[in-house]
Amino acid sequence: MKRSVSFLIVAAVYILAIAAGVAVFLFLNRYLNAILATFIADVIATLIVWGFGLAFKNASMYDPYWSVQPLVIIIGWLIYRFKPLNIIDILMLISVGFWSIRLTYNWASGFMGLTKTQDWRYVMLKEKHPKMYFIINLFGINLMPTVLVYLGTAPLYFVIFGKPSNFIFASIGMLIMITAAAIQLIADRQMREFREDESNRGLVMDRGLWGYSRHPNYFGEITFWYGVFVFSLCSSVTKVYWIAGAVLITLLFLFISIPMIEQKLSKSRPAYQEYKQKVSMLLPLPPKRTEIEAEENN
Repeated sequence: MKRSVSFLIVAAVYILAIAAGVAVFLFLNRYLNAILATFIADVIATLIVWGFGLAFKNASMYDPYWSVQPLVIIIGWLIYRFKPLNIIDILMLISVGFWSIRLTYNWASGFMGLTKTQDWRYVMLKEKHPKMYFIINLFGINLMPTVLVYLGTAPLYFVIFGKPSNFIFASIGMLIMITAAAIQLIADRQMREFREDESNRGLVMDRGLWGYSRHPNYFGEITFWYGVFVFSLCSSVTKVYWIAGAVLITLLFLFISIPMIEQKLSKSRPAYQEYKQKVSMLLPLPPKRTEIEAEENN
């Protein structure tokens, strides 16, 4: 299957999922409040993407959902509100839009087609748990990220439907979100350039931002969601407990995503153990001296 055909299929699936989500929202909103109706519509859209992933035998059909979901929801809420955009709405769209488009582009640049590209973690999970993979695929790969990203996005509901009045929180939140997305942009570009250089095959990326954090792209992603929450504080009706979305996303990376990739790298790259001793796991910090380096200096 050609790469262009795969892109068209993925785009068609997402258009169908969005259309179904909108239809479900409009139906349910007559009986439920908008935030709950949106969540159910989001789940229905996820199930459609998951179903097509099964049909094409590729769970990576879901991969762009993470970055597409928040922007679609925010635009949908703004349209449903049916009021002119204010300055805070515009700042919100710029911040989330920059993150969403950048992350989606990053996925697209590495997507070679439905018959060629599937996240290595999905392949590993299928090989390790063939009998449970159907459940893992549905709940672990598709529904769990949808729920976490929705919880991370939901604070902006109170900005859109409330009466935002604190421009300071909106400005700080925007600064955090843009900076976080920029960190991801730089980290991903540095890693791509590193991988494209054949002389680096089998080596550990320890340059640029990767010399200060073993996962600067994940640090940027986590930081972005705290920026979303800070931005939402510009509305007086935002509740503190909505920071739970950012916290749960943090836990996802700390206890699932990072351990999985570090386990893989430790097996495939002998130098990774020394790299782990030198470089902070997540927070960008000055590199430490290893025991070998300390002995050499003494």
